[in-house]
Amino acid sequence: MRNLFRVLSIAVFLALGACGGDSSNDDAALFAAAAQKDKPVEGRAVKGVLQGAAVALRVQAGDSLVDYATTVTDDAGVFAFDTFPDEPFKLVVFAPLDGSARMLCDASSGCGDSGGHPLDTNGNGVFDFGEAMPLPADFSMIAWFAEPPADGALAVTPLTHLAATLAESYPGPVDARAIAVASATVATLFDLPADFATRWPVSVNDADELAGAGAADMQHALLAAGFAELATAGEMQAVLDAYASSLAGFGGQLPLSGGEGDLQALVEAAATMAQTLLGEGATLSETLAGLQSLVQRWSGTHTRVVTDVEVDADDMARARVVLDDLDHYLNLANINGQGQFFADQVGQLDWLYTQASLDFAETTIEAAGQIILVALVGDLIAEQYNLDVLDLSLNDLSVQLDVDTRVLTVTRDDGSHFVDISVNMDDIIAGAEAGALTYSLDGLVANDVVSGTMQGTLDIALYETDLLPVINVAHQLILENPDVSQQDLTDALLALLSELHGRATVTGDMALFKTADPDFAFSVSGSAWGEINVPAVDEGGDVLALEVSYGEIVSPWGDSLYSLEGETPALAVAVGQHGVLDARFGFEAFGMPAMEVDASGRLDNIGSVFQQLLDSLGAPGAEGDILALLGALDYSILDLYGSATLDIPADNKTYLLDLDGFRVDASLPNSVEQGIQFHLTSINGGYLYAGDSLVGSVTFDWANTGVTLFLLDGTVRSYFLGPLDDLLPAELLAGLQGLAG
Repeated sequence: MRNLFRVLSIAVFLALGACGGDSSNDDAALFAAAAQKDKPVEGRAVKGVLQGAAVALRVQAGDSLVDYATTVTDDAGVFAFDTFPDEPFKLVVFAPLDGSARMLCDASSGCGDSGGHPLDTNGNGVFDFGEAMPLPADFSMIAWFAEPPADGALAVTPLTHLAATLAESYPGPVDARAIAVASATVATLFDLPADFATRWPVSVNDADELAGAGAADMQHALLAAGFAELATAGEMQAVLDAYASSLAGFGGQLPLSGGEGDLQALVEAAATMAQTLLGEGATLSETLAGLQSLVQRWSGTHTRVVTDVEVDADDMARARVVLDDLDHYLNLANINGQGQFFADQVGQLDWLYTQASLDFAETTIEAAGQIILVALVGDLIAEQYNLDVLDLSLNDLSVQLDVDTRVLTVTRDDGSHFVDISVNMDDIIAGAEAGALTYSLDGLVANDVVSGTMQGTLDIALYETDLLPVINVAHQLILENPDVSQQDLTDALLALLSELHGRATVTGDMALFKTADPDFAFSVSGSAWGEINVPAVDEGGDVLALEVSYGEIVSPWGDSLYSLEGETPALAVAVGQHGVLDARFGFEAFGMPAMEVDASGRLDNIGSVFQQLLDSLGAPGAEGDILALLGALDYSILDLYGSATLDIPADNKTYLLDLDGFRVDASLPNSVEQGIQFHLTSINGGYLYAGDSLVGSVTFDWANTGVTLFLLDGTVRSYFLGPLDDLLPAELLAGLQGLAG
């Protein structure tokens, strides 16, 4: 009955084609496509040859994949399907539960310890090249196809696996376009024919088969075997997954060398296989040259694969509107593929990379330490010894508090360093009783190269927080009361911290400038406050809050970041169970026109992550590496979202930005219509969408502090700030790396 139905269907198609007039070509195409769905197609699974492996043909059903058909491979790794779905399908090759599947070892150095398995025919304890071995239970290798090939095969190899996992990494559906883009990317990356996934895959285990293969099919086979060569202990799946993760994580690129899943290592492994299997001669030389070119054609840290595939013209045009504006403004700042931005900006900073700056910092810290010491215990000491003037001078630093006037003076003038600071401060005992303290400062610290000034006030408000127990214990320690110990002070401080609720407000201005050129300065002015409320942990309120009411930061070259007139606060951050941010500010810098930002955002469940950290710190053996503790936290519970408006008044342009998790949407200028989306998929890259179309990929280059956009129209745009050592001295970078380590 089924065959009769097929004959009748063909007859109907033929009849329609005969009377269809100008539509005959379309009807013929439809007929061919329909006939292809019922045409048996063979395939082959090679990593080496997979024998008795399960093969599932799966299709999308809602949010999941379901089996459309299943089969198994024969001893040559061959399988076949008689019928196919009308939509794209996925082939999954895996080990059946009965453990009967085998894989021919295709690594010249062997495929790991055999553990005395009966398949180790020579009993040397290793699965040698060409020997069958059990297919690992966790093994899985995949391929995606938009439709069955009209004339070809269904290849499932490590390289189809890379293409398939790349297609699955795209934020959109795995449709015909995604499959085409991913396949074209892998084909270009490994210099393979565009139809590599539908060519009969060659096995390196068959010498005659390998010898008779064309150059492209041989390169495919050797690269596939290279994965096994890299799996020195037989951890084939781990190597495969590492490369798949690397390719997807870098937005369709691979690091050239020196990292997990890098191109150089795979090429060297494939070259080792070629030298082992091909022997000396022209074929080996040509093959090695072809493999080596896969790395040699690139420069920098990553591959730069450019894929030119058909994209919806309207979607690409929409994306280009946003990207062209981005390109325009970044180029005004000299942020482009040349990577000179840091080198240009170092002129604002290099005067600070001197011993004079370190001396300045040491003097400033020394003075600040004495000021804090006087603020905390000066009145206790003065009261104990009935002093009119308290002298806590240190080395060449004169530090004196006039108890009556409440003026603290800090001075130094030794010919190389100059300090002149005056602080008006409240009595800490009276202030603690009143719940409020105020400090006013006016000062200058200088040497022959670097100078700094500060004028401002610090106001401290205490809410239901009693400082007196700490003050009393400190007072008794100063009196050397034998009944009071350092532990008593520690206990009092811990008790204070458990109930601490206070706010500190800073208002004023400060500048750091060249002593010989006071106009060449970094300056900061404004007003800000920060609040901590420890009891709010139990009440579900905000534990930390920060607000910049107004202010401005200006660089020596006039670059500025500033609060907007009539818009307050410029920045507000609150952290409790959730984190909330609001910001309204402007900036004019690096040759770009003035831009104004109005942004808000929210990070949910940050309190739960913080609680994880507290629990980890309190657990036995928690004295280990803090970075390890941070890395072990579950960040998946965080939920990040927000929105912003970017105004460029001089150009009469406004952009709307939306953040949802790891996706950023940017509107067309002066429109609510979406222009482009950026999906961050890892710390190394992501993808660009416009409308429903994938239009490009993004790869971060951390060595050059920048990013490259690979658009699917075949164009590439790079924006690099440059290496960090163009901006910061090597000694400082080494110190920072040491701290990070």
